[in-house]
Amino acid sequence: MDKKPFVERMLEVENLTDELEDREAKRLLHWGIGKLDGVLQNASDADDAGARVNRLMAVMRKINRIAGGCAAKNADDLAGDLQALETLCGEAFDSPAAFTEADGAKKAEKIAAEIAGKAPGEAVELLIELCDLKLSGNS
Repeated sequence: MDKKPFVERMLEVENLTDELEDREAKRLLHWGIGKLDGVLQNASDADDAGARVNRLMAVMRKINRIAGGCAAKNADDLAGDLQALETLCGEAFDSPAAFTEADGAKKAEKIAAEIAGKAPGEAVELLIELCDLKLSGNS
């Protein structure tokens, strides 16, 4: 499956990075584009590929929103955002949920406490790391 149209789509969609400064936006786009091969790997057709990329872009949008607003949010609000991000990652990367386990809320709260008050650049890195851990099955 040719990923070029999906790369172009990611670069054109403003709401993937609209709450970030250029450096953080480029980092998030670079990460998302780097995930395309894996996301498209098992696509059965163009419609399936589009749906898979849409799920990846939903993850990117959520990272954008969390990182862009983390300095102003409290840890409780961030914990809810992290649970939503974890669900989106599970859907995008076909991985099981981690925050729905018995200790899931505690995991989300711990990560939220780390992210609360961070600058967007730091938050982007932490959120990307969280998604990469989810992808590797080490969440």
